Amino acid sequence: MIYKMLFVYALISAAVIMDYKYFKISNSLNMWGLISAIFLHLFLYEQYNLYSIAIGLAIPFLLLYPVFMIGGIGAGDVKLLCVIGIVIGMKSSIRFTAFCFVIAGIIGISKLLFLQIRHLNNKRYSMHKIHFSYAIFVASILEPIINNIYHASEGGFL
Repeated sequence: MIYKMLFVYALISAAVIMDYKYFKISNSLNMWGLISAIFLHLFLYEQYNLYSIAIGLAIPFLLLYPVFMIGGIGAGDVKLLCVIGIVIGMKSSIRFTAFCFVIAGIIGISKLLFLQIRHLNNKRYSMHKIHFSYAIFVASILEPIINNIYHASEGGFL
């Protein structure tokens, strides 16, 4: 369990740094993550098999590809969430992806409010896109906390 968490945090942290610097997540980072995720499954967790790897990869791809096609998310973000989906599994992947979109919405609304305040002060500032990797990073921190609260309350909320 700890290896999965450390791997996911290391991958997301590298993606955030790369996204901040270049406004994209490179294929080489995602390929490294894919190979490492498969290694984690095959060698460290014997109960997982290739079927579980394929499902973990396919679910985020199927959910996010339409969003990518309309320009709502970058290809690097889709690939990153697919690699994370391999590591965390199908059920967690669906919940995590939804949580990422909620966080991205909060970031987007906050940025719009910030830009409106800047506009009222007669300062020019434009908003084109947000870094979705930031939402993935925040979701990776908050989702386990919320999940633990959810299980502690025996499914009483969410």
